[in-house]
Amino acid sequence: MTDYLPIETPHSRPPETFSHRSQVVAFTLAVFLGMFGVHRFYAGKILSGLLMFFTGGGFVLWWAIDVMTILMGRFRDAQGYRLAPPTPDGQQGRRQITNPPHHARPDQRTLAHQAPRSEEALAEEELDRLLDDPLADEFARLEREMGQDGHVEAPEERVPAHSHR
Repeated sequence: MTDYLPIETPHSRPPETFSHRSQVVAFTLAVFLGMFGVHRFYAGKILSGLLMFFTGGGFVLWWAIDVMTILMGRFRDAQGYRLAPPTPDGQQGRRQITNPPHHARPDQRTLAHQAPRSEEALAEEELDRLLDDPLADEFARLEREMGQDGHVEAPEERVPAHSHR
């Protein structure tokens, strides 16, 4: 059953090449001068920058979409490369990310002293996790309390002390 489950590993995607233009600079330009298309001039998109300049940021709608696109890291330069995300070491220039942005869940991470698990073992563990019922123990405890037949005995009927005739 687990032979047909798709498993994506960090090595199944090719490395991505980013632009030498910075995402942080483009975002800053877009926020403060984006209505005039300055961030598009920075990215090398001269024609759309001019169009944005003369339409006031595409009547604000185009500007808002560009700000969100840059913020999400999906904005591309004139050559089609995504703008470079910020790096802790401040590295600039066109670079490749050898490990694409894929982060394994904590239970799938391989520790240094563990042998790497096969894709089949990972699929088996994922299937077990999906089929595991977190309430099964609680239901079993309640069934033991109620008895094997699953019925709770009804309390005896009480006759009211003050009955009027």
